[in-house]
Amino acid sequence: MAATTGFDRIFGNTALERGWIGEERLSTAISTRPLGLPLADHLVSSGALTEAQRGALMALFETVLTIPGYSLLSALGRGAMGTVYKARDKEGRFVAIKVLSPSWARNPEIVKQFLNEAALIRKLEHPNIVRLIDTISDAGTYCIVMEHVEGPSLSRAVSHEAFSIGAVVGIIVQVGHALEHAHGVGIIHRDITPRNILLRSDGAPKLVDFGTAILRTGPSPENQGVTAGTPIYMSPEQAGGNLELQDGRTDIYSLGVVLYEALSGRAPFSGKSVAEILEKVRNEPPPALLSIAPRLPMELVSIIETAMDKNPAHRYPTMTAFVDQLEKWGRLSTDWFSIVPAS
Repeated sequence: MAATTGFDRIFGNTALERGWIGEERLSTAISTRPLGLPLADHLVSSGALTEAQRGALMALFETVLTIPGYSLLSALGRGAMGTVYKARDKEGRFVAIKVLSPSWARNPEIVKQFLNEAALIRKLEHPNIVRLIDTISDAGTYCIVMEHVEGPSLSRAVSHEAFSIGAVVGIIVQVGHALEHAHGVGIIHRDITPRNILLRSDGAPKLVDFGTAILRTGPSPENQGVTAGTPIYMSPEQAGGNLELQDGRTDIYSLGVVLYEALSGRAPFSGKSVAEILEKVRNEPPPALLSIAPRLPMELVSIIETAMDKNPAHRYPTMTAFVDQLEKWGRLSTDWFSIVPAS
């Protein structure tokens, strides 16, 4: 039996957490792996993983680092600038560690942008916003340590049709309150997506990933390029690169898109390229929500349409106003906060 390296351990745990292999089969593969053969290769040769699954996992890892004070357990996902790992601290608590890719760590502007995310999260203290624990800047290694949310993303939960209309709206209301708090200290998130809303085991949402956020205090926004965010969920002013118009109403639009998708099962815009999607976001009306989901309450549809107006001046003026309308609808709805089993 070959000794298990740190990379092998993280690779195996990541495959396990994604449900691609069972605990017993992983344990057998580790114990029977020939000396010198990487675990990833052995899992494929033994039929435990497919080539495609190995490729998907390997794409997560540019390098696996040793981070003082933390034991890396598995990769949770990879973004534009690095990889997020599940880890355990010295006290045995689970944490999430976002590690800047070494290729980006050589760029001072990227490092500044990466550490800016931690600086912004540090300004926030809200039960529905992920909590900052630590930052690490050591010998070219840059990490952000945050609380670990043990639960699926809203994207995954909605895809399993786990929630009623009222439950979805209830989640969006909580995220809206989190954004109210952020806007109150001048922070605009700019990347509100179902994947950036994680759900705890009790169903409470946690807003994550402030990597493209800006601080709207002083004469002009700090940091970040003009066009930033996830194209499908960008506001028209984001898609057009108009930084001066990007304020709290930008997040209102994006949260409206998330609600539109969660209730209808599809995003309002799609395309074969980023440029095509951005063009639609800027200039085309979204498909009428009632044409996709005709059983939705008209009052709720009207609220979403206002939040998603192309013109920022015609949206709700503040996140508070948007959330107030959703809560008002909820108080009149018998479906409010009810959760139905997946079909």
